[in-house]
Amino acid sequence: MEHAIKLLAESYLEGENLSPSDLQKLHGWINANEENEALFAEMVSARSEKMEKPFPALSEEASIRAVHDQIGQLKSRRIQMWWDVGVAAAIAVLFVFILNGGPAGGPSQRIAMTDEEEVVKLTLSDGTVMLLEEESDSLGQSEGNGFVRTREKSGLAYQKKGFQSIKEKYNTVKVPSGKRFSITLSDGTIVTLNSETELRYPVVFKGMERNIELLSGEIYCDVAKNKDKPFYVNSDRLRLRVLGTSFNFSAYKNENRNRTVLVEGRVAIMPRSKFFDLKKAVALEPGQSMVYDKTTKKVVMETVDVGVYTSWKDGKLIFQDVPLVEILPRLSRWYGRPIEDRTGRISSQGYSGILDKESFDEAILGLSKLCSFQYRYDGEKVIVE
Repeated sequence: MEHAIKLLAESYLEGENLSPSDLQKLHGWINANEENEALFAEMVSARSEKMEKPFPALSEEASIRAVHDQIGQLKSRRIQMWWDVGVAAAIAVLFVFILNGGPAGGPSQRIAMTDEEEVVKLTLSDGTVMLLEEESDSLGQSEGNGFVRTREKSGLAYQKKGFQSIKEKYNTVKVPSGKRFSITLSDGTIVTLNSETELRYPVVFKGMERNIELLSGEIYCDVAKNKDKPFYVNSDRLRLRVLGTSFNFSAYKNENRNRTVLVEGRVAIMPRSKFFDLKKAVALEPGQSMVYDKTTKKVVMETVDVGVYTSWKDGKLIFQDVPLVEILPRLSRWYGRPIEDRTGRISSQGYSGILDKESFDEAILGLSKLCSFQYRYDGEKVIVE
């Protein structure tokens, strides 16, 4: 075993909080071959003997047997999920799908949603609503002269072309739960929209500013550089001013906190107003996060691992020290499955983990073992108790 990997595994089993990148390294090493899986199983077994209160029903014999059983299954499907809260969680997550034989409460029975509920919607400036089916190739030119809008695999792309009307026209895109979407704006800025996100933006930017409005949700922006024409993102409470910048901005209407994470470049933030005063704004450096509490109107600045907050755009969901009451809504949005939380928990205990290619059933099962809750299916809805 490589010394660096051994240290990661020991730290993990000691209950230390590994960074998402270290978790991925350890995870990749375990999944690389059968020998690595067996070595990790031996470490789990050795560590279990030292625990004062071993995880229920996970003796050394059961652990080793579960690993050997899992090796054959992993050849066809690798379990990618890691819920991390120390030794018990390490053992539970490694074997949870083996020892329990499937989701609690029976198989998931998903009720078919209507096309309109599960498809990305585009609202044009004249109020026309278009459903953006995944198989659609192009939307062609629309709303008069001045731009071409094309449908791409990942989303929409706008390009300036020919004569442009004087009046600025706006489109709105609404992404349902369980979906992600991308828009290339007319200036070349790329905006990636997370689940349950609604964004309003001009077809072509006019004047001395570039403004878009996040009505609700979460976006990741790669802003095209134009020092003479600053780029603004507006939410119901905040206004962000950026130049050539990559950043993540979360402002869901049903959440009390707005979070901005700067990946690179420069961004300044202040309460929403018509005029932007740099003297009153909070400036972020790359690797910093600003959280704005809508109730107290207080701001918290901190240095963070930006990958935790931007991984969603690459198809991964990462949690780092997040309480259950916040994890459940994120799972619901990510998978497009309603979750009703009846646990009544207000504990601030945080959990960390990575979701990559798991099904919803796998994700909710692993979380239930980690956080010690029961759940059941009620049609499409999952009730957590």
